Amino acid sequence: MRMGNTVFINNSATEDSEKDRGAVNPVGLRSGIDKRSILSEEMSLLMVDYRAILSANTPKLNENRVKVSEVLSTLAFTYEKIRNAVDYKGEHLLRRSAIERILKRQIWENAGSSPEEISVTIVKELIWARYLDNNTLPASKIAILGEIISKYLALFRFIEVDTNLTAKQKLARREWFLQVAACELEDEISPITAYWESLSRSVFFWFKQNYDWQGSNLSEDDKDVQIYIASLRCIAKVDRAGLKYSLFKIFYPGWTKVKVNTLEHVLTPVFAIMEEINRHLKSPVEQRLFRYLQKQSAAFIILKEIIDEDIENSRSVFENPQILVKKLRKVCQKKYSEIRKKINTGIRRSIIYIIATKLIFALLIEIPYEVYFLQGINYTALATNLLIPPFLMLLIGLSIRKPTDENTKRIIERIRSFVYGKGVPDKIPFSLNPKRRNDILSQLFLVVYGWIFFFVFGSIAFILLDFGFNLVSIGVFYVFLSLVMLFSFRVRYTAGELNVTGERESFLSHLFTNLTLPFLNLGVWLSKGLSKLNFLLVIMDFLIEAPFKKIMSVFEEWTGFIRERREEVVEVPN
Repeated sequence: MRMGNTVFINNSATEDSEKDRGAVNPVGLRSGIDKRSILSEEMSLLMVDYRAILSANTPKLNENRVKVSEVLSTLAFTYEKIRNAVDYKGEHLLRRSAIERILKRQIWENAGSSPEEISVTIVKELIWARYLDNNTLPASKIAILGEIISKYLALFRFIEVDTNLTAKQKLARREWFLQVAACELEDEISPITAYWESLSRSVFFWFKQNYDWQGSNLSEDDKDVQIYIASLRCIAKVDRAGLKYSLFKIFYPGWTKVKVNTLEHVLTPVFAIMEEINRHLKSPVEQRLFRYLQKQSAAFIILKEIIDEDIENSRSVFENPQILVKKLRKVCQKKYSEIRKKINTGIRRSIIYIIATKLIFALLIEIPYEVYFLQGINYTALATNLLIPPFLMLLIGLSIRKPTDENTKRIIERIRSFVYGKGVPDKIPFSLNPKRRNDILSQLFLVVYGWIFFFVFGSIAFILLDFGFNLVSIGVFYVFLSLVMLFSFRVRYTAGELNVTGERESFLSHLFTNLTLPFLNLGVWLSKGLSKLNFLLVIMDFLIEAPFKKIMSVFEEWTGFIRERREEVVEVPN
């Protein structure tokens, strides 16, 4: 697999220098594959890769671990739950997001702190918020995290003194590498990222072997990058920050080994790679390829579940087809039963987000407008805007159903084809080019969609006016109904990640889609805008979280002082 100037020879990382971080040299692995095994080469490499990651990240016995006081950890955990409800992100992204937030705050708040002090603070706050178990992280990791932070702090200084950059460009580069720094720190703290990346590479090679991408003007290198991006998004569920970090390691395999004293000599390729990655992430085919690959890759999530249960001994399961099928059925049913839990979590977080944002709108816009211009408050409109969107969110969530037995059969088929190398005889051709439609028909559809848009919004406005709504309260209703449509779509997406058969669409569901699509489009547009103007998060991060964590740090120091005094005072009997 070739990506720019970097070549992936096989289903593993390409550099020997990456071994101690969980990656594996593919050339060295080939000699370790048992040629007598019934497993496909890719499956064998994946198993070796997983074992290498496990071995590289297994803590040594009797090694000192990081332990902090947890007297106030419940408060920190509760605060983190509230903040995460306001900042809508996937559960798997919360720890990395917290690392980025803490790092940014430490750089802003404690500019004179050493990198190692910042790393200690990050680890303590992760333990307080229960993103990391207490007394589990090897103490030796603190120094390694400090080295990573020092590298990025030096990089930020180089960016700041670059006279060829505008203030806006400097800010963009700092934000870009701050995200990459948070990913690298999480990568060092936990091997989870390495496991997901290994499986994503497997999906990449499986897809390349079984599918033929036709009708594209992209180069083969660019196609490979886009397939790998889609694999990461489908399997690892990474966001933009995660994509930047994973691609950066592809284009610059030795980046994790770069030291502060050599950083200045690699700035030119580093920034060139950043621009190259940005180009790939802006590709017009990225979203379309992701949607196509997503339908093919659900089975690999089940595959990872089986491996994760017992990495060292899972090979014996895969080498027995009968046992594997039984195991697959069991794991599928387990994952299906977890769908309702995911739906409930998504609904709960969406409702909290909507209510919190609604209260801000009410305090800043609705109530002041009605008091100043209308000399009164319309409590009916306020209550409707507060209650109807969450209620609709609940109804949509409850309508989601778990996959069928036919879905399980298809998952088993796909996994068996990967595990035993029984792929399709000929590659399956596909194209991402939009279907050509009659120009007149396309114009007609556009006009009809426009009429549906105005009909839906106009009808709802007419009904709300009859209930005494004013223009501002109608606008707020539109905003939150649109956000509900967006969040419900996200919940359905999460619930359907294992669905390979697709959903059967009835006449009523088709009609519902037609009527709600305008609100979904508005919700997407509003979500992008609100993510940039989420004043509540700014208030929480800098006016609440910063002093709160400072108080916790002081309290922890006091707890340590009291513990030492107690040990000095209490006489140990002879």
